[in-house]
Amino acid sequence: SDYLTEYQRKKWSEYLTRKGTDHLFFSAYNEQKKIDEAVTKAKRGELSFEEERTIVSEDDENDSESPESNPALQDSEPSVQQSSDEMLGIMNPLTRDELLAALDTFAESHGCTPDAKYDNRIQYGMVGFPNVGKSSVINVLVGSSKNIHGVVRVAVAAQPGKTKHFQTLLLPDRPQMMLCDCPGLVFPSFVSSSADM
Repeated sequence: SDYLTEYQRKKWSEYLTRKGTDHLFFSAYNEQKKIDEAVTKAKRGELSFEEERTIVSEDDENDSESPESNPALQDSEPSVQQSSDEMLGIMNPLTRDELLAALDTFAESHGCTPDAKYDNRIQYGMVGFPNVGKSSVINVLVGSSKNIHGVVRVAVAAQPGKTKHFQTLLLPDRPQMMLCDCPGLVFPSFVSSSADM
């Protein structure tokens, strides 16, 4: 939702809700910017690397204004819709921590359980059309920055088809999660046996 206005997010949400599709709005661009800024500060010695995640989390909390701090946001009777819009990221796209919490909640509400063959983790797959930001979202979720070495980062590119194989990644701060990055371009095999000819 990096390129969508609040109005557009609202309209998409209405459409997806009518279609019965679960959805959230998240800005990989905004969250990556926070991570990169924290890493840059850590490299300059302005904060320790361990403080990096704390700074990103604190920035997340400061991004959304509360009704108490902004009289324009005050409403005599808060509506359920407003709460729902906030939870979906319509008014302000979700932060990294909010998205991860939503994924945990989704898995729990749909009966997903950790699998022993994946070290007791729940797998979350990123699937979709080519060049829509799947790898960018994964980079934010794993907390990787282009400005630091030694942290796994999946490749991103302007041209479709950069992700050429299935990749699994672990989140450093969420031991119960495993992310799966899938290529957006999958070319089917039309003939798998001589019987198909």
